[in-house]
Amino acid sequence: MMFEIPEAAISCYLIIFLMKPDAVANIGTGIGFLVLLPGLIALLVWIINLTQGSTLHIMLAIVISSCLLLYLGAATQLGEQGSVMALIIAFVLTLIVKAPFGDAATFALREAWAMAALPMLLMVGFNLLLGFSPLRLLRDKLRARLAAAAEALETGDRAELRELLREGNAPFEPQALAARLLRLVPRADARQIAADLRAGYALMLAVSALPEDLDPARRVGLADQIRAAHDALGQGEAPPLPIPARPPAHSIAQGPSEDANADHADIHPAERAAWNTLGVLAGAPEPEAVPAPKTPFVAPDALSNPAYIRFALKTTAAAVICFLIYTAIDWQGIHTAMITCYVAALGTTGETVHKLALRITGCLIGAAIGIAAIFWVIPHIDGIGALMVLVFLGCLVGAWVSTGPERMSYAGVQVALAFLLTVLQGFGPSTSLDTAQGRIFGILLGNLVVYLIFTRIWPAPVVGEARALFARALSGLAGITRLAPASRENAVSSAAAVESLVGKGEEVLRLLPFEPRNLRPTPASEAALHGAVAEIEALNRAIWLSPDPDLAQTAEQLDLLAERFHGPIGESGLHTDLDPDAGPGPGHGPGPFASLALLAGPAPIDGPFSRQLNQLQGAAV
Repeated sequence: MMFEIPEAAISCYLIIFLMKPDAVANIGTGIGFLVLLPGLIALLVWIINLTQGSTLHIMLAIVISSCLLLYLGAATQLGEQGSVMALIIAFVLTLIVKAPFGDAATFALREAWAMAALPMLLMVGFNLLLGFSPLRLLRDKLRARLAAAAEALETGDRAELRELLREGNAPFEPQALAARLLRLVPRADARQIAADLRAGYALMLAVSALPEDLDPARRVGLADQIRAAHDALGQGEAPPLPIPARPPAHSIAQGPSEDANADHADIHPAERAAWNTLGVLAGAPEPEAVPAPKTPFVAPDALSNPAYIRFALKTTAAAVICFLIYTAIDWQGIHTAMITCYVAALGTTGETVHKLALRITGCLIGAAIGIAAIFWVIPHIDGIGALMVLVFLGCLVGAWVSTGPERMSYAGVQVALAFLLTVLQGFGPSTSLDTAQGRIFGILLGNLVVYLIFTRIWPAPVVGEARALFARALSGLAGITRLAPASRENAVSSAAAVESLVGKGEEVLRLLPFEPRNLRPTPASEAALHGAVAEIEALNRAIWLSPDPDLAQTAEQLDLLAERFHGPIGESGLHTDLDPDAGPGPGHGPGPFASLALLAGPAPIDGPFSRQLNQLQGAAV
């Protein structure tokens, strides 16, 4: 406001949208944004010069650039960044349609650069002074993992443990990498931090795999040792070396020997793994870690899967329709309708409708707070300090919600945006309700257009996304299965990736109520999908701990299941070539997991896991 840079609300929103807990990540995001912003402005200048001020050419540029960037965002690791770039280019080009071509457009581009660059500079400066160190975040995460493992042993409640397992390890590996590359700690300490990250996850995985009938005394002894490690980390000390009352074979306290192996033949592999991970946390040498396969930047089916281009076309169509509506009625104040199309559109119908519901809810709450401030607070404001306090308190509500569970965090961002758009108008306090009315109506219009298009044109059922996630998890399991027995337990990153994929699949299935009934799977198929979650998780733990030297047949069976999950899906969510009433094929008994059999069709299962798989099928059929 002091520099009279327009759209202060959008500048504030950029910080809320991009800010993460990790200071290093925020600084990197801010610097990267500042570096890329001139290139984006140059691209806009080039596109504007190509259009030569022609409305028809500008509309063609919006459609082409939007489709291309949305396609890249869907088919590559760009993700929602592609949607953000498409939104920026499309929105600026729509403003050029209304503005005189030439100097006015150049001025608008300069102001747009300042509007985006200033909040990035503030974000970098703030995180340099007051941001959370990745070391602190990693230590807190490790203590949370230890506490969840101890609680699961002491009370039998594994809910928190399950939630932490489903986070995976991938979101925290960049923090460990930053600690090493930026020399935040000595090199040896950086290696120990990376080892602790893997060991903490392996400990949770091992505790989740412990049998329910484990001797209570051994369960309490393990829980006490985990609590001791947790308390030591809380005091800034290294965890003590674990000394179990009855050391398992190959434990950190007793090296491997024939006598030890014979003496402790009844030790469950999960219990042994738990004690060994405690040793790594205490500073014992970590076995050579087996890294997880890298996710390719471009999706393998980027050129063959029509879902990516359909998503780009649907989102672009919704944005263009909204632009034509508010241009035809000459109401530029509802331009948030077009913005809504880019930020609310997701790959599946259920995800999109869920996000629309969060956007509407957050918008109405934020607008209500802003309107209340206009009536009862702003008339009493006579200085910039009081306005800063008002903005802080309003954003605090949205920020608190946005740090909550992922399924509702987006509503917090919308609370803050609607509040800012309502309160920050012009370059000083304003008591006008015209802007708030236009913004709210625009968001509701955008929601309506996106809903109609995404539920009527090429609808993408949630069940397809869930099946794809399960297929990737089964492929990951096949990779772990092909490792040598000594390496499987060290493939913590791969096992964590499987847990994360399964967790995402279950989260996706929770969005089924947001889809129209004609897109939902049959009750039997839905139950099978939910059952597959627990079954894949159980198989992940069993394979991770398996000492069997030859699981080649199991790996082939997992690959076959993964291919069937990727196969053609009918409207009900089942494969079109699957007869639910058909029995298992000849010569292989009841088949694989019950849920996996119903979803992916019968497949011959024998080998080391046949008993467990057949029992699961018998229970579910």
